[in-house]
Amino acid sequence: MVGLSGAARGALGRALVAGAPSRTLFAITADEDQAEELAGDLGFFLASRAKGGAPAVVRIPADPILPYDDLSPDRGLEMDRLAALCQLHLHGAAVRAVVVSARALARRMVPRAVFEREADLVGKGATLDREAFAAKLVALGYSRVPLVEDPGTFAIRGGIVDLWCPLDERPVRLELFGDEVESARWFDPIGQRTMGRGDEAPPSDDAEVVICPAREALFTEECKAAAREAVLAAAERVNRPTSRVREVLDAIDAGTPFFGLESLLPGFHPGGLATVFDFLPKDVVVYVDDTAGVDEALRDLDDDLEREHAAALKREELALPPDAHFLPRAAALELLAARPRVRRHGVWLGTDEPVRLELGDTAAIRAEIEAAHGVEGALGPLTRRLDDWRRRGLTSIIACASPSAADRLRRLLEDRRQAVRSHPAPFPDDPTALYDPAIHAHLVPGEISHGFVDDAGRLALISDEEVFGRRVKKRARAARIENTFATAFRDLNEGDLVVHVEHGIAKYLGLTKMQIRGVEGDFLVLAYDGADRLYLPVSKMRQVQKFTGASPDAIRLDRLGGSSFALRKARVKEQLLKMAAELLDLYAARAANPGFGFAEPDEVFREFEAEFPYEPTPDQAKAIEDVVGDMLKRRSGKAAAPMDRLVCGDVGYGKTEVAMRAAMLAVLSRKQVAVLVPTTVLAAQHERTFRERFKGYPVRIEAVSRMKTAEEVRAILKDAAAGKVDIVVGTHRLLAADVSFKELGLVVVDEEQRFGVAHKERLKKLRKLVDVLTLTATPIPRTLHMSLAGVRDLSIIATPPEDRRAIRTFVMKFDPAQVREAVERELGRGGQVFFVHNRVRSIHAMQKFLGELVPKARIGVGHGQMGEGQLEKVMSRFVNKELDVLLATSIIESGLDIPSANTIIVNRADHFGLAQLYQIRGR
Repeated sequence: MVGLSGAARGALGRALVAGAPSRTLFAITADEDQAEELAGDLGFFLASRAKGGAPAVVRIPADPILPYDDLSPDRGLEMDRLAALCQLHLHGAAVRAVVVSARALARRMVPRAVFEREADLVGKGATLDREAFAAKLVALGYSRVPLVEDPGTFAIRGGIVDLWCPLDERPVRLELFGDEVESARWFDPIGQRTMGRGDEAPPSDDAEVVICPAREALFTEECKAAAREAVLAAAERVNRPTSRVREVLDAIDAGTPFFGLESLLPGFHPGGLATVFDFLPKDVVVYVDDTAGVDEALRDLDDDLEREHAAALKREELALPPDAHFLPRAAALELLAARPRVRRHGVWLGTDEPVRLELGDTAAIRAEIEAAHGVEGALGPLTRRLDDWRRRGLTSIIACASPSAADRLRRLLEDRRQAVRSHPAPFPDDPTALYDPAIHAHLVPGEISHGFVDDAGRLALISDEEVFGRRVKKRARAARIENTFATAFRDLNEGDLVVHVEHGIAKYLGLTKMQIRGVEGDFLVLAYDGADRLYLPVSKMRQVQKFTGASPDAIRLDRLGGSSFALRKARVKEQLLKMAAELLDLYAARAANPGFGFAEPDEVFREFEAEFPYEPTPDQAKAIEDVVGDMLKRRSGKAAAPMDRLVCGDVGYGKTEVAMRAAMLAVLSRKQVAVLVPTTVLAAQHERTFRERFKGYPVRIEAVSRMKTAEEVRAILKDAAAGKVDIVVGTHRLLAADVSFKELGLVVVDEEQRFGVAHKERLKKLRKLVDVLTLTATPIPRTLHMSLAGVRDLSIIATPPEDRRAIRTFVMKFDPAQVREAVERELGRGGQVFFVHNRVRSIHAMQKFLGELVPKARIGVGHGQMGEGQLEKVMSRFVNKELDVLLATSIIESGLDIPSANTIIVNRADHFGLAQLYQIRGR
């Protein structure tokens, strides 16, 4: 056993890779976040050593919930875990490192025999019986769907089988001739078109896919028999009669996953579950990161399992004992002790001296860069270090998370006369071979948590996050971009109204199969007025959309071939022309008053762009390009109206970043910016967001709302009129007659539809003079129509950020124990909780109930009937983390963004509309 001490995480990864060059490393951390970080560091240093299709690093995730929590685990995590185990089964010792948390170490896994028995290779030339193959996939946990868009699903259409195995980044399309696979091609789940293995590779027909389980609970005949016995034994332990478990037994017989399956998972595998050690090579080297932390995590896990299992038995639930699901702490430590180990200690308390990793730290660079904004140039601290490292003969390497980040950094450094070389290959085994005295920095692809300076190894390594700021780590599998038409097709139910682009409004009656000229195909059946029917091929599905207008009961169907739809369109056109006439004066005035031509983006603006902590989505990048283009187009000398652009995007899709880029461009041209928001709470949030984003830049940002005293507001408005404030965030108070700006250049309107008519009249006057940028997730019909008709410019952000984590939603009956656990779990990780109770009359009774349920939680109450200033005070305390739980009505749906509040409990969700629940989920 070897002890380690010192060194940041990135340097630690380098040391571990150098210390075990030919043996598989099994690394254990205290929690999942640390495991994710360590896996990323090891993957960065081992990327060049991946061979034979084997991944260099395998990360086995654990569920954050316990089997007795009465919650279903994340399907994505389950499939990631199965894919990791399958990789270990297929590649064995070729895998260079395996990383788990303490919980994943103790968690029992699907037996290796399952992969030996069920894993199969399918490709061109293979023989498949379609029905038998479909039955096998269902038994392995795959879902049969009409369209394959998610891992763990498959579809069969005639001689075509689409399949997405959890092991693969994209699905495969098998084309059969009889029972033989004639071709196997990867395809894009968004556009459903075939493609190559890589994004740039041409399509080929010789793809191969390994079939691995998509669920841990299998429904093979052997597993179903074992599960029945386990269910009956569990029922006997809690004295539950057979009649009360009939529903579970019927679901097992039918091969249907059921609620509560996770607590019975070990019973689906005869002989029980295996451990992670069954998948590891015999000569594996064990590394324990933070020995005390891992031991404490295992001890806490044992306590939680015993407590929750006892509670499950008390509720007379079907559940298997903890040691069937997890290794006890003593057993896990015993398995570790039998293998050669390296342990890192945060504080060394042993008698023998540990191996100390004395490496320089680069963490201070980010703070120096922030302090250098507007003084010497933001990248001054970095260039001084690069010059120093080059003089000392060190190879300077910067890890860049994406090609766009590398390109931005290369341009910024070259502007400062730094010689930079970009490398397409990952971090090399011998980085000193890159040394060139004429090169200041080498840019290599990859992510690392922290940089370091190794004088002995002649290496200086830094992460682009230490230059541009911390980014949220994205999952290995990129977030799926939603296909609008496929989504509409999935959401379409029989009886729904649809609109055909030529024939008008009809009722959807479902799908039917028909033969046309000897060719069988699927058709949508659309019923029109009378007995008219239209059979639309699914290939022309884009011609119809789901009707989303008024109540369906109030809508009359059009007649196929009749004139009703044409008349309906004519009436709408007439109303639109009337609306256009009302706006003619406004936009004629704008056309007669050419707008200000803002300065071209300079080095400071490019640095501001580079510090955005996310990779912009294509839609977001296009919106930014459109806005900047609108603000610059007067520079050509041609007359052009001031900008009037609507940016429409869902909650959390990055509209505020578009506004902040526009604000920075305006400030750099010495113009002022007014940000108009509908509520005082939202004003406080935007003030905080803008100040954080503009941190380190010489930009003064103030807010005007009821949260400020009258004296503070007067002082801010006086400074704004004198040009001393660059960005002013405010509510309708900014539209008052006593508010003026010295050089107002841009007005940003957040959620324009929430302002009254009088406020919009004032906005119209502003639009004649300055650039206007409107942000909204739910535009009112007039605003949306003006944009679609070309009167106002429109940018749509339709795709979520890749780094955005999916919202996990659970629907369940009200259970005080679950409420307490959800609140305590969030508070335990340092977060906050929204509790939505949409009844003002009983909200204080609910406050008393929550106070007794979770005594340690600091609870505040907020609703729309509170006195002036009271709601703002409560919200301010919640934002400042003086409260742990905000008990509120549905007022929280209005655009709030509090990063520390990651749990929302909605009481009586059946009393909310779907649109309200959707907005609340977006918080």
